Amino acid sequence: MRKKFRFIPSSGSTSNYPALNGWSYDSEKQYFKNLISIAKAGQSINLSMLSVTNTQIGDSAIYQFDYTLSFLANDQTISGDYTGSAQFKIYLDSRNQWVIVEWTDLRKENLQSWSELKGRLY
Repeated sequence: MRKKFRFIPSSGSTSNYPALNGWSYDSEKQYFKNLISIAKAGQSINLSMLSVTNTQIGDSAIYQFDYTLSFLANDQTISGDYTGSAQFKIYLDSRNQWVIVEWTDLRKENLQSWSELKGRLY
């Protein structure tokens, strides 16, 4: 049985970016294509993951971590750091591969989170 992907955006981000409501696997693919297309040529997109913890329960696991996603874009208003915490719920699918079935994004203080980046680039 294939499980449906679910993204739970950081608090307050859906009021500025309504597209985050009902975010799907297809939304995720479109956001990522847009991220790659707007990234400044020759520059890396950097993801730092700190304080990673995981809990495995049979055919599923939960990964939690603090993150900073940094990149330079052709549009300077989008360039910068996006910081927060994330929780991934993953499970082994029928191909015996780990897949993310739920992603919860958590805002840190007044910093821009990954949800804002997704909302801006969708």
